[in-house]
Amino acid sequence: MKAFVMMLCLCAAVVSCGSRGGRPSVEVRTRPFPTVSVPAMLSDPAQRADYLVTHYWDGFFKGTGPSDTGYVLGVRRDEVRDNMMAYLSILHGFEVPRAADAVSSLFDQIEGCQARDSASLVYELMTSLVETCLYDPNSPLRSEDLYLPFVRKMIESPFTSRDKLPAYRFEAEKCSMNPYGSKAPDFEFKDASGRVHTLYGIDAGWTLLFFSNPGCHACQGIVSEIEAAGFPEEMIASGDLAVVNIYIDDEIDRWRAAAGEYPSGWYNGYDFRRVMNDGSLYYVRAIPSLYLLDADKRVIMKDAPTERVLAFLENAINS
Repeated sequence: MKAFVMMLCLCAAVVSCGSRGGRPSVEVRTRPFPTVSVPAMLSDPAQRADYLVTHYWDGFFKGTGPSDTGYVLGVRRDEVRDNMMAYLSILHGFEVPRAADAVSSLFDQIEGCQARDSASLVYELMTSLVETCLYDPNSPLRSEDLYLPFVRKMIESPFTSRDKLPAYRFEAEKCSMNPYGSKAPDFEFKDASGRVHTLYGIDAGWTLLFFSNPGCHACQGIVSEIEAAGFPEEMIASGDLAVVNIYIDDEIDRWRAAAGEYPSGWYNGYDFRRVMNDGSLYYVRAIPSLYLLDADKRVIMKDAPTERVLAFLENAINS
């Protein structure tokens, strides 16, 4: 979270008189982030959550104030960042289509605010913040499914810098691969004994597709998190979960030497046909990367943080 981009913008202020030495003093018009009051008549938790995400940004974009190195529309920059993180955390509790609609509406509010004051840097600041939260590979809030409608609208917006369009078009193309609800592409892999397996040949209620490298500390961290959770091992034993751990790079001897470090109950293998890195089946932006698939190998989560995947699985077995 600390890696999130800090927003930059032009300083705006209201000048007033009466400072010492006859110099004008600068009065900065600031305000706290406006909170949303959910109507008491909405007692159902789902309705209250839906109202919250629908109106979360209304007060912020209706307000005025400076946008500079410390503020966005008069709200402290760190407050805006924290509220963006809180908002996106709430969205991750919704089904992807509803959450994607909310992100699309957020873009409309950002663009509308910019249209009211074309000299403002609100568009640049807010789109940069959303991009960092949803697309940075180190962000705990990352989601290509939620970023996709946002980046598509950035491509079409007149407020987007033209020199950014090639990068945004590339991001949109890659985010559109294997979206939520689509069937994950099948592929072959070999285990350390030379046996060939296919993704679709694995029968399980849920499949955790794990792209990893030997010697990768972040990869080992994910292995440790899954093992520490306890319940995935029980799910594996009952056939409710399969973990498919795939090495997609070229140093096969190095992978073989480290293969014994992975849990024996997992499917541990390598891409012997070398088809993964061409980006035609899966676009693996960074290692490690986790996909969660259902029993029909439909994508439920793509490049998702471990804690979100584990929380989903735990909720699934307890519901």
